[in-house]
Amino acid sequence: MKPFNSKNSLLSYSNTELLRVIFEVLVLIHHLYHFYTSFGGVISSGFGPIAVGGFIFLSGYGVGFSFVKKGDEYAKKLIKFRVPRTYAILFIADLCYLALYLALGGEFNNLFSAIISVFYLPIFDGFVALSHWIYFLADLIIYYLMFLLFIYIFRKAKNRLLWTAIAILILDLVIIAVLSVINYQTASTRYLRGCLCFPIGLLCAVFFKELGEIIKENKVLMAITLSLISILIQVFLDYRPVGEYILPIFVVLALVVILYGVKIESKAISYLASLVIYVYVSHEFFVILFEILLPALHKNIRGLMVLTCSMLFAIILNSIIKFFKKAVNHI
Repeated sequence: MKPFNSKNSLLSYSNTELLRVIFEVLVLIHHLYHFYTSFGGVISSGFGPIAVGGFIFLSGYGVGFSFVKKGDEYAKKLIKFRVPRTYAILFIADLCYLALYLALGGEFNNLFSAIISVFYLPIFDGFVALSHWIYFLADLIIYYLMFLLFIYIFRKAKNRLLWTAIAILILDLVIIAVLSVINYQTASTRYLRGCLCFPIGLLCAVFFKELGEIIKENKVLMAITLSLISILIQVFLDYRPVGEYILPIFVVLALVVILYGVKIESKAISYLASLVIYVYVSHEFFVILFEILLPALHKNIRGLMVLTCSMLFAIILNSIIKFFKKAVNHI
């Protein structure tokens, strides 16, 4: 999906590619910190929420901006192609984790747990026995479905996208409140870490022209203010639930402001951006594999091996997919 090509957009497509690479690096630092690290806890603790929130923001803004341009045509494309494709990536990745899980002697207590785990339906914590790091894709599907539901409910409204964004934002806040009350470990797990970024992304798509004018006139002041707020949140609300909810919003908005009007085009960045999804879904596989097969190996060496193998896997898979796409186009 390339919804950011318009000159009037808040983000150019090349800049979204750069952000995807940045967010994936943050994901890797955050995850590998727990296994192989020279990074301190303060450095890595906020990286996970920021990265997940960043990806979700880009998805929300991309969906919203595309809907502004194409309307119901895009909504149909979303449900026919993007949702099935996203789930296909998730399901195939989960089958690989299933094979590893069974090879290591894992088993399921009952049929329900097996079904939930195999088809990766992470509704609440404790239902998933396989990969815990690819939840972003599952939650992204949930947000796609939320968007489609509310855009249909508000089909007769004058500004459907605005009401859809508001409805999803309210629903997110209700879910956070309810799950927090029943203590379902919502603070640092599941999509709730960056959930508010999707409706924020939709709202930015609704008001992208107005926001663009505001940023033009106040870019430096806005960038400094948002960056300072982000730092203060990280310092004073580190490891606290409210920090993980709001930190991603301010960091991502700061990056949007900083990159607004800046052209960053690079073939290397574009290529790395094409690998992000495959690195994301594969790196936990190699973490688990090397933990089991090479426990005596120094942890930092295992960390480098995880990064290397994840990148090689992504390069190979990306090349295979491109080959088949070309083959199909020639038919």
